[in-house]
Amino acid sequence: IQYTLKCKIANSKNEFVPLSNNGIGIENVKKRFAFLYPNQHELKTTDEGEFFVVSLLVQLSDQQNIYKGLAAVPLPVDQKILV
Repeated sequence: IQYTLKCKIANSKNEFVPLSNNGIGIENVKKRFAFLYPNQHELKTTDEGEFFVVSLLVQLSDQQNIYKGLAAVPLPVDQKILV
Protein backbone atom coordinates (compact mmCIF):
# COMPACT_ATOMS: atom_id res chain seq x y z
CA ILE A 1 0.00 0.00 0.00
CA GLN A 2 1.31 3.44 -0.91
CA TYR A 3 0.36 6.50 1.13
CA THR A 4 1.38 10.09 0.54
CA LEU A 5 1.17 12.66 3.28
CA LYS A 6 0.91 16.23 2.00
CA CYS A 7 0.85 19.20 4.32
CA LYS A 8 1.11 22.93 3.69
CA ILE A 9 1.16 25.43 6.55
CA ALA A 10 1.20 29.22 6.32
CA ASN A 11 2.08 31.38 9.28
CA SER A 12 1.71 35.15 9.25
CA LYS A 13 4.75 37.20 10.20
CA ASN A 14 4.82 39.24 13.38
CA GLU A 15 6.14 42.64 12.31
CA PHE A 16 7.21 43.42 15.89
CA VAL A 17 9.55 40.42 16.21
CA PRO A 18 12.91 40.80 14.45
CA LEU A 19 13.90 38.00 12.06
CA SER A 20 16.75 35.79 13.22
CA ASN A 21 18.86 33.24 11.36
CA ASN A 22 20.29 31.57 14.47
CA GLY A 23 17.25 29.45 15.40
CA ILE A 24 17.59 25.66 15.35
CA GLY A 25 13.95 24.56 15.01
CA ILE A 26 13.69 24.16 11.23
CA GLU A 27 17.15 22.58 10.98
CA ASN A 28 16.19 19.99 13.62
CA VAL A 29 12.98 19.18 11.73
CA LYS A 30 14.95 18.72 8.49
CA LYS A 31 17.42 16.39 10.21
CA ARG A 32 14.62 14.30 11.73
CA PHE A 33 12.87 13.82 8.38
CA ALA A 34 16.19 12.97 6.71
CA PHE A 35 16.76 10.30 9.38
CA LEU A 36 13.20 8.89 9.47
CA TYR A 37 12.33 9.17 5.76
CA PRO A 38 15.55 9.20 3.69
CA ASN A 39 14.76 9.88 0.03
CA GLN A 40 11.04 9.66 0.87
CA HIS A 41 10.25 13.24 1.79
CA GLU A 42 10.36 16.81 0.57
CA LEU A 43 10.34 19.72 3.02
CA LYS A 44 10.30 23.27 1.67
CA THR A 45 10.20 26.55 3.55
CA THR A 46 9.48 29.79 1.71
CA ASP A 47 9.06 33.43 2.57
CA GLU A 48 5.90 34.66 0.85
CA GLY A 49 6.07 38.31 1.89
CA GLU A 50 3.51 38.54 4.69
CA PHE A 51 3.69 34.77 5.41
CA PHE A 52 6.15 31.97 5.98
CA VAL A 53 5.03 28.78 4.22
CA VAL A 54 6.13 25.22 4.97
CA SER A 55 5.28 22.45 2.49
CA LEU A 56 5.80 18.80 3.38
CA LEU A 57 5.45 15.69 1.23
CA VAL A 58 6.18 12.26 2.73
CA GLN A 59 5.95 8.92 0.90
CA LEU A 60 4.71 6.26 3.31
CA SER A 61 5.06 2.95 1.53
CA ASP A 62 4.44 0.34 4.22
CA GLN A 63 2.98 -0.21 7.70
CA GLN A 64 6.36 0.37 9.37
CA ASN A 65 6.56 3.95 8.08
CA ILE A 66 3.05 4.75 9.24
CA TYR A 67 4.03 4.13 12.86
CA LYS A 68 7.29 6.11 12.84
CA GLY A 69 5.54 9.18 14.20
CA LEU A 70 3.00 10.12 11.56
CA ALA A 71 -0.40 8.54 11.05
CA ALA A 72 -1.49 8.16 7.43
CA VAL A 73 -5.14 8.19 6.53
CA PRO A 74 -6.13 7.95 2.86
CA LEU A 75 -8.13 11.04 1.85
CA PRO A 76 -9.83 12.06 -1.37
CA VAL A 77 -7.41 13.97 -3.60
CA ASP A 78 -8.60 17.51 -2.81
CA GLN A 79 -9.76 17.08 0.78
CA LYS A 80 -8.13 19.44 3.26
CA ILE A 81 -7.82 19.05 7.02
CA LEU A 82 -8.03 22.26 9.02
CA VAL A 83 -6.42 22.25 12.44
